[in-house]
Order: sequence, then C-alpha cells, then structure tokens
Amino acid sequence: MGDMLQVTDALTAFEQDACGETELQSAVLRCLDCLNADICKTWLARAEQGSAAPSFCANAARFYRLRQRQDIITS
Repeated sequence: MGDMLQVTDALTAFEQDACGETELQSAVLRCLDCLNADICKTWLARAEQGSAAPSFCANAARFYRLRQRQDIITS
C-alpha cells in the first residue's frame, strides 16, 4: 500500500493524518485482501509518479480523496 500511496502522490496527505485510523485500517485490509496483487505489482513497476490509482485497486477512490486533500493542503 505504501508504494501505491507514493505513486499516486497521496502519501503526504496520509502522513499528515488526512485520514482517520478507521479509514487507514480499512484501506490496509482492502489491500491485504486484494486478489490483484500481481497485477498491482506490475502496474506499480510501470506507473509514472502522480498517476491515479488503477481501476482494479480497491482503494482507488480513497487514494484519489487523499490526493485531493494533499492538493488543498499545498494550495
């Protein structure tokens, strides 16, 4: 999950507690339960910095919201 946070530019918002503990736990569980781990690894290896999370990612919407919060924080 950390790699996805970095690639999607959502890591800074995550580090600044832009999501609550419950939301974090939910995201971790979704990642651990993901059936697309191999596809995810391949995607991460090829993704450009700042890419949106892929549609197969169970946390794509969550990472998008974190990225939006990051944009607000840096504005």
